[in-house]
Amino acid sequence: MLASGFSHAHAKPWAWHPCHRAHCPCRYQTVQRCHGSQNVEMDGRNLETGLAWFTLAAMAIYIPVETWASLPHGLLNPFYLVDVVAMVLLIGGAIRSLRARPASAPGVLCAACAWAAANGWRATFGRLRDVMNGEALDHGIGELWAVGIATAIALACFGILLFLVVCAEQRRTETRSVCR
Repeated sequence: MLASGFSHAHAKPWAWHPCHRAHCPCRYQTVQRCHGSQNVEMDGRNLETGLAWFTLAAMAIYIPVETWASLPHGLLNPFYLVDVVAMVLLIGGAIRSLRARPASAPGVLCAACAWAAANGWRATFGRLRDVMNGEALDHGIGELWAVGIATAIALACFGILLFLVVCAEQRRTETRSVCR
């Protein structure tokens, strides 16, 4: 029984946060407001939308540049095919996220960023190894910098999207178990 005289037999133990207006475990039935008038859930959704649009814009650069850079080795080269998988996943994840509005759907885009970041990690450190062994890169040292920066961006996007996936799952779980 809470101080208001309201009790919930099905309620989970609840951690109070200073910005919560009510102590009712069923607060998830309404829009949760936190830190003044900002809607925490919508901030995460807006961030996800921004990342989805950023991904589509990045694809407008990544696809032609990677295809051009891969032409000398052939477009059936296994290293290029791994990039094609990343391209398809990134575009599909971004579209999935944008179509889910107003709901949140960061999962596919998160997986796509993980794939791209892992491929970028391999590519960055492969090139670094080549440079340290005195070998020349196909497109000079700028290639190492471009791949390294793109990998860092993919890792950052992956980290943010992984956080959004965890938050979305937590919201779904809390809503299901607390507010039946």
